[in-house]
Amino acid sequence: MLDSLHRVLSTTDKDWTVEQVDAQRRYDEGKKLLAGPEGYLGFSHCLYTRTFFENGGGDFSDKVVNEELGLPEEDMEEATQRAVDTALSAGEFEYAKGAH
Repeated sequence: MLDSLHRVLSTTDKDWTVEQVDAQRRYDEGKKLLAGPEGYLGFSHCLYTRTFFENGGGDFSDKVVNEELGLPEEDMEEATQRAVDTALSAGEFEYAKGAH
């Protein structure tokens, strides 16, 4: 995902601060956020962190039936561009705040 973001934003690893965080700890922090006024942030923390659990608890890629349903395969760069556009328009993206 970071590589896709680099391509969309024309950035490199040098433009970002990347840190590794324990998946369980991030998930637990997300659960705490869920109980507060910024619960939507907690939801996204929990949702995306599950994919990185050692048991693969959030990876359902083997259950995708898009082909059987006649759905096209999504293009990663197009999806990333939509996400960036949404974040920029909401003003909730550090890149939008001049961090670049």
